[in-house]
Amino acid sequence: MYSKLFTGLIGGLIFLPAICNSTNLPSNPTLGTASLSNGLWSVLNNPAGLPGDGKFATGIYHDRTFLMKELSTSTFAISLPVKTTGAFGIGYRQFGYKLYKERDVGLCYAMKFGSAVTAGVRFDYFSTRFGNDYGGAYAFSGSAGLLIQLTRELRSGFYLHNPQRAKFSGNTNEKTPSLVSGGLQWNFGKHAELNFGVEKKSNEKERLQCGFRYTMSDQVGLYGGVSSGKDAFHFGFQFRLGNLYFDIASGYHQLMGFSPRFSLIFKSK
Repeated sequence: MYSKLFTGLIGGLIFLPAICNSTNLPSNPTLGTASLSNGLWSVLNNPAGLPGDGKFATGIYHDRTFLMKELSTSTFAISLPVKTTGAFGIGYRQFGYKLYKERDVGLCYAMKFGSAVTAGVRFDYFSTRFGNDYGGAYAFSGSAGLLIQLTRELRSGFYLHNPQRAKFSGNTNEKTPSLVSGGLQWNFGKHAELNFGVEKKSNEKERLQCGFRYTMSDQVGLYGGVSSGKDAFHFGFQFRLGNLYFDIASGYHQLMGFSPRFSLIFKSK
């Protein structure tokens, strides 16, 4: 197991310089839970993190769980700041392949309340579709989140998604899963952070996560973590070139192997 993990890490180190540029992954699996998301990818996670640094941003993300195209996820998001206290965001996420697809569209707004509290809400549209003319179904739901700056070094996050377990359209009793998530972030020094989190989906066991991020310079950073979920280990690198940010990372499961992912973000000055 450890030889495979070491090989994958070395391969990433060789491959990265040829690609260049960085930041944030949707759901930030290496950095705690969705409750601690901050910036652009908060559009489809905890919407309270959307205001971030108050800049316009847009980006794309793609992953392939266990290297299987049938388990691929693609995401697109836009964040629009509103003055200095809030932000609007819209995001689109697609999972699956031509014979089965899930789509999620989210429209959200978040606002700062003073210097310590940020709150956000999101309206969601879900749809599923089966290939070969089997049709599909859709559902509407909502999410809400909160970020609290406890001290200069500590921040907590709370996120509730689809609490009512919205029912899909059509003659079916199937419901979309709900999710509740909480986390704690500790910033120590100017370049490092440590995150702890737990999240629970209604149709899965709770997942514990611990992650770290270390920024070596304004252009280069690295992160990693462990989880009790489908990816036991996570590692990744960040690169920045001007207004472009590029992340390349992977999860690793000791039985199923690697789950590569990358994101590209443009952020205004």
